[in-house]
Amino acid sequence: PKEYKISRDELNEALRYFNNGDDDKTVSHCRSALEPFKKQMAELKDHMKSYHEFEWMKDISVANETWLDTIFRKTFHFTAKTHHAPSIGHFDRADAQIITLVTTAIIGYVGKTGFKKD
Repeated sequence: PKEYKISRDELNEALRYFNNGDDDKTVSHCRSALEPFKKQMAELKDHMKSYHEFEWMKDISVANETWLDTIFRKTFHFTAKTHHAPSIGHFDRADAQIITLVTTAIIGYVGKTGFKKD
């Protein structure tokens, strides 16, 4: 889907900035990678409840719904610092690494679960 491509492209930019040592730009692009899914979270959570491609998904769907909702909201709000002046000096290397990994997990999970047909 269009939203998934935008998110992947933003995540690739985040990784480029991470590899160049620009932690604030890394976090900023992680937030941008999450942006396309913000309006679709309710729809994605409803879809997750009916998604049963894998047996393990049935067993942990409630936990996954809670995890996705919490991690998405908290990461999205936490990364907002880079979109307001001053836009630099908020995050260190460990922050950038953690946020990049969490964003990768969210995008991968939403891409796998949220957009597949039953």
